[in-house]
Amino acid sequence: MSSKKVLLIVDDTPNVGRAMARMLNRHFDELHLLTCAAEAAALLGQEPVTHVICDQCLGEGDPPGTDLVPRWRREHPSIERAVILTGLDPTTLLAGPGIDAIVSKLAGSEELVRILKGS
Repeated sequence: MSSKKVLLIVDDTPNVGRAMARMLNRHFDELHLLTCAAEAAALLGQEPVTHVICDQCLGEGDPPGTDLVPRWRREHPSIERAVILTGLDPTTLLAGPGIDAIVSKLAGSEELVRILKGS
């Protein structure tokens, strides 16, 4: 297995996604920023992704991140770590199988890097 670290950020608010990308870019070999579940599913089918950050609420018509991420982890074994990002109180959401953490959108890059690295 390659040691290349590939981060996928899925957030329907482009400014939030870009801010995450700027904070985390130096920690990954490659980074993809997408705005909906369909785009993410297409990318996951084409390229091995090792880390995922997914917004809980991707907008009208998309399932919540807490439904998407476990499915993606089952279907794509290259995903090592996955985080749900939320603007809500993270303690109101259940981190089921396949979700390593649920984090507030206000979290700093140090916290996200720590979770994504599994330390």
